[in-house]
Amino acid sequence: MALKSSDLRPIELVREAFAVAKDSWKHVIFSAGVFALLAALIAIFTGGASKPLDQVGQMAVMFTMFLATITAALVTSSRALGIEVPTLASALVNDRQFWRYVWGGVVCLFLMGLVVLAIFIAGLSMVPNLPLPGVKNVSEIDMRPLYAAAVVGAVLSALLSVRLSLVLPAVIAGEKVSVVASWKRTRGITVKLTVAAVVALGGFYVLGLVVKYAGAYGMDGSPMVEVLSAVIRIARSSVEGALAGIVMAKILDDEAISQPA
Repeated sequence: MALKSSDLRPIELVREAFAVAKDSWKHVIFSAGVFALLAALIAIFTGGASKPLDQVGQMAVMFTMFLATITAALVTSSRALGIEVPTLASALVNDRQFWRYVWGGVVCLFLMGLVVLAIFIAGLSMVPNLPLPGVKNVSEIDMRPLYAAAVVGAVLSALLSVRLSLVLPAVIAGEKVSVVASWKRTRGITVKLTVAAVVALGGFYVLGLVVKYAGAYGMDGSPMVEVLSAVIRIARSSVEGALAGIVMAKILDDEAISQPA
């Protein structure tokens, strides 16, 4: 018997997720914070280098920040599931389970990227007056199909992220990386999970956009903007991981009850 939609209350899930994230902040600092600090150091030492080295540095920063955000989610998901994980980042990177968790994150991002790319290509194919060499003025191009594709892509990627949200908590619980299992477990509860995710994470996305466009006020490239962006991403991932872990814990409890003695 799968978890029913009536068993979930979005606002209650959000409160629990923030409570777990709040209780985990020290652990997050000692684990995810180390990766974020490493990303900052890489950016500093490669920022003024030659173009090839600068590009390598940018990719290294992106990957290290990915590790920071996914580590924050790992910490809070583990707490929600009642499973202990190493506190220090140095211990985490030597844990095989950590890299299985990272691999699960890569798989989810890859699948969502494929969906967005497919929708973008479909939208691009519906734009008239392409290819561009035959267009004298950009204003001649009807961009409405691309705008529609962007909206559809955003909605579908958000829904897909909800359906895949249990891939990573399942890894913490000792299961394999399985998109199919997450898809089945979220069947029937997708709407309430989406509502909970929007309520819990919407503020972080809005705040992130505000910081991102702070360049309009002369703050573009400011170290403070970069620090704030990193803090927001890590905090958002902490709440996101806690939310997924709480839902996974409820599902595992339900599955244990449903199994015949």
